[in-house]
Amino acid sequence: MTTTYFGILADGNTIEKHTLSEVNDVSEVEYRLKCVTSDAWAKPPTFTIIDVMGSYLRFRIGNFEVVSIEEESPDSIVGSKDILIKELHTGKTHRTRLEMRGIGFFHDELLPLLHKLNEIGSWTMYEKLEELDIANKEIVRLKKALADCQSK
Repeated sequence: MTTTYFGILADGNTIEKHTLSEVNDVSEVEYRLKCVTSDAWAKPPTFTIIDVMGSYLRFRIGNFEVVSIEEESPDSIVGSKDILIKELHTGKTHRTRLEMRGIGFFHDELLPLLHKLNEIGSWTMYEKLEELDIANKEIVRLKKALADCQSK
């Protein structure tokens, strides 16, 4: 097994080091992640959010806590990650998929998702708003198609 440590800076840039102490030497690091990669080809790497001592960090924003980060197998075309998020005030755990490859998912997808969930306050409401967004995009697409047909 191979262990790699990542530091996430406020601006989204990342640093990758072989030891946690090397990450901790960079004062601008806001978040730390540990990535363990198996020697077995089919076993995906695991990411864990950790503190400065390397201990598992119960990472949460508001009432939403990251339970686990599971990367799909290396043969996956997208390289997406399944994220389990617990809604603390209901006790329910929800699974979502983040599509970004590599460590950039943390700053570019996971943090914005947690902030959005915290702002909305409910996973159910978040899902309804996502469905509404998809429906609105479909309405725009259909209106454009109708306008194209009418102009011919």
